[in-house]
Amino acid sequence: MIKEASETFILFYMNKPFQKETTIKEFLRNRYHISRRTLTSLKKEGNILLNSKPVFVDHPLQQGDELMLIWPDEPVDYIKPEPIPLDIRYEDDFLLIVNKPAGLPVHPTMGYREGTLAGGVLYYMNKKGLRRKFRPINRLDRNTSGMMMVAKNQWIHQQFSRERKKKRLKRKYLAIVHGKWGNRGETGTINRPIARKKDSIIEREVSEDGKEAVTHWRVVESEEAYSLMEFQLETGRTHQIRVHAADAGHPLAGDDLYGGDSAHIDRQALHAYFIQFVHPVSRNLTKVSCEMPSDMDQLWKRFHKK
Repeated sequence: MIKEASETFILFYMNKPFQKETTIKEFLRNRYHISRRTLTSLKKEGNILLNSKPVFVDHPLQQGDELMLIWPDEPVDYIKPEPIPLDIRYEDDFLLIVNKPAGLPVHPTMGYREGTLAGGVLYYMNKKGLRRKFRPINRLDRNTSGMMMVAKNQWIHQQFSRERKKKRLKRKYLAIVHGKWGNRGETGTINRPIARKKDSIIEREVSEDGKEAVTHWRVVESEEAYSLMEFQLETGRTHQIRVHAADAGHPLAGDDLYGGDSAHIDRQALHAYFIQFVHPVSRNLTKVSCEMPSDMDQLWKRFHKK
């Protein structure tokens, strides 16, 4: 919900009676985990409103009250806004979910200073009158396609960080791997730690000295040459699915960094197709998905025996 072009606000409706007298500060701190620092900043700017009027945070709440928090403009981000087309799959006042194409970097780097998802998102939000920093909730490699979540303010980003640490943010990927992994419908879990490979700043490997990495897998379809797999991340290590699949003897198609063959696809055949989460404001269970991209679909149809 947008109050003015430059402001986003969050509404809380007190529809249920309270067990005991509850102040605004107690309600926001205990139920919505808004930090003391954030409350102090909002209070200082007069951005906490009760029934449309500025109020102190020690004011008690009653059933039927409408509590509003206003997020003002933020300092200009170092990332340059750019008019890049976005495939938006979900949007509300707090969150944006974009289907990122393969080849599009998320952040500017030494090799990709322009033409990034970050620049496209900032341009899109600026057009809507929102001056925000780019706050991705999850991350994808440049050549991995699929669902990217972006928070529209700091508090929303913090809430999803909490959900991720509690392993309540579900992310599922589709991948095409070399060889026959197993029979259709077969499932399993890979629990092997991952570390950065010695003398490399990019490549990772399974190593007992690494950090915990847990990947759940399911065989969607399986042929002799390739298998179509679903992976669900429980942890989020760099290149986790790529490393675990290669370690299992089934590197991703197109993933030449980890032993895959790029003869039929020029990037790792990995697509983040599904996200499930409990919305931090509405508390509704939310599911967002997108279809497998054309390059992976064509590769699979080429080798799949119907």
